[in-house]
Amino acid sequence: MTIALKASQIEEILASLYPETACFLHHRNDFQLLIAVILSAQATDKSVNEVTEKLFSLYPTSKELSKADYEEVLEIVKRVGLGPSKTKNIIATSIIIENEYQGQVPPERGKLLQLPGVGYKTSAVVLGELFNHPYIPVDTHVERVSKRLGLVPQSYDPKQAEIRLEKIYKNSKSIELHRRFILLGRNICTARNPKCESCPLSQICAYHKKQQS
Repeated sequence: MTIALKASQIEEILASLYPETACFLHHRNDFQLLIAVILSAQATDKSVNEVTEKLFSLYPTSKELSKADYEEVLEIVKRVGLGPSKTKNIIATSIIIENEYQGQVPPERGKLLQLPGVGYKTSAVVLGELFNHPYIPVDTHVERVSKRLGLVPQSYDPKQAEIRLEKIYKNSKSIELHRRFILLGRNICTARNPKCESCPLSQICAYHKKQQS
């Protein structure tokens, strides 16, 4: 089976399994999504959503958060982990967004990567969710699932994995595919004890075939 055919079958099955997807991070505007994604590093979406509910009620836009007191923000943010650095980053990013971009999130990857706390994956999530850029952000779930399925070599790092997936799925709705990979990783293709027996992709999965051999 060619990689193109395999990728097409995977996409079709995932779309059937998870027909309706939405951004996992709660937000009411573009700026809030940016901040939520920064906070999501090494944290669960659930914990981030719990924190941002209070954070955004007090600081809904870059104007408010850019002027926020560090200790007050830290008290809210610390429960998602890496509190001191994340607090510094979101306040510093808010200042830049407010002063240099008039409160608007820039739709260019190069500009996003210059913001404190924004890395390659973060920029891909923001651009994919907000501006429909053809990126497939690679988090731990996407990396695990794509490697087990045999779409991405085991030796690839997240950036290499993203570039390869985007090349394979260049004509797809990338951000939806990203979400579906995550849902499969959370619900079926878990890090420990994956539920291969109930996975609709098991027959074309490299990991499953290896386990059976």
